[in-house]
Amino acid sequence: MIPTRRPVLHTSRRTVLELAALFSLDSAGSGFVVTSLLVLWLHLRFDLTAGATGAVFFAAGLLGACSQALAPRLARRLGLIRTMARDKVIVLSTHILEEVQAVCTRAIIIAAGRVLLDGTPSELEARSPLHNAVAVELAAGSAPRAREELAALSGVLRVDVLEGQDGLLRLRVVPARGTNLTVEIARLAQGKGWQVQGLALERGRLEEVFRQVTTTVAVGEGAR
Repeated sequence: MIPTRRPVLHTSRRTVLELAALFSLDSAGSGFVVTSLLVLWLHLRFDLTAGATGAVFFAAGLLGACSQALAPRLARRLGLIRTMARDKVIVLSTHILEEVQAVCTRAIIIAAGRVLLDGTPSELEARSPLHNAVAVELAAGSAPRAREELAALSGVLRVDVLEGQDGLLRLRVVPARGTNLTVEIARLAQGKGWQVQGLALERGRLEEVFRQVTTTVAVGEGAR
């Protein structure tokens, strides 16, 4: 018998929706008040017409949208931490590994009071089981034995079948020793006449490395 999944929010759904509506109304109301006062000030100070004021606000909105699109990229390059780190050492303690990849030049994983790993984010990524794994997307009808033929390549540890859609067969080729097998896979696909829709190399994931080393320590501590 398959158990029925209960809604994630259940009885609190209505409360969450009411709070979301109140916050939206408050945000919209605050925006209208500020905008109205600014329009009045522009009219009194510069004698701007409604059309000119609308053009000013349109340009400001366009610049705001562009800044939001560029903000993540600029933050990675010119963020506060990177700016301060030019002449200082900054220690950042976090469980959010995306921050490590974005701003850190050195990463240390500590668990049970011990330093487990110490290196650059790229060096830690190389310890991931999926380091240099190749994701392959094929037209399903063009490669009926793709998994078996990819697994037969030298240096391949295993081939995982990923969830496919739109008539595509998605496979992940995991190398045995972290070797980059992109060229070999491309040659095999070309020789077999497969219709390749995508080929992507994975660098590895810090989340997997963190989970792997900390789980090993936790198991070891529990066995004592």
